[in-house]
Amino acid sequence: MREQPKRRKRSQEELRLLREKRRRQIIRRRRRALALFLLLLAVAVGFGIAAFLGVFEKRSDENLLSLKSDGTVVYEEVASLKDGKYDAKELKEYVTDQIDVYNNSHSDGDVKLNRYSVKKDQVYVRTTYKDIATYRDFTGYEIFDGTVAQAKKAGYDFSDTFKLKSRKLKLTKDSVVSADAKMFGGDKKPAAGMRVLVIKENTAVKVDGEIYAVSSTGTKLKDEETVEIASGDEDDILLTYIFYN
Repeated sequence: MREQPKRRKRSQEELRLLREKRRRQIIRRRRRALALFLLLLAVAVGFGIAAFLGVFEKRSDENLLSLKSDGTVVYEEVASLKDGKYDAKELKEYVTDQIDVYNNSHSDGDVKLNRYSVKKDQVYVRTTYKDIATYRDFTGYEIFDGTVAQAKKAGYDFSDTFKLKSRKLKLTKDSVVSADAKMFGGDKKPAAGMRVLVIKENTAVKVDGEIYAVSSTGTKLKDEETVEIASGDEDDILLTYIFYN
């Protein structure tokens, strides 16, 4: 039987060098782990700050009123500071003061300022209202949202002409119809559950559903759920009907 070679005993110096090598390896691994942790922490903090500042938020580049599925109303307002009409600081103080005054005399939190930011001489303000009634009460603009039957009961007579949405999302003159002629009588009634938003304000409007038809004057369809309204100057704004489901 072959004799096994004897292991050479390591000297104290060799053992010291081996321990030193292992210690350096451990230190390097810990440093890499620490560097990775700090990098991830910096990224997380950066994302947190960016999210707080609204960097990743989807914002409208124009005044936009949005109806949400929970009944709340969100209004995004974009104003220019170039003409000197507004001062960013004074405007923010005015907005917050108006909201505080309203909430103090109503349920606290009915109106919430979600975002106020200034970028390149442009102010962006996003406000949430508890419901349609709160928006109407706070802003003074005429607005109603409900079924066609509810709108008629509220006194709206639909004395207007309307443009039906085409497959290409265009509202053309060829599709102009009167309310009594087609939309609310005969075999061409709107689908069950059809709602109508009635508003007297120049702004873009996004409904919680698909638009079926809108008033024929001063309207432009942007997509299936958004329409731009420019129906006259501030002293002569027309009533606009938006039908959706």
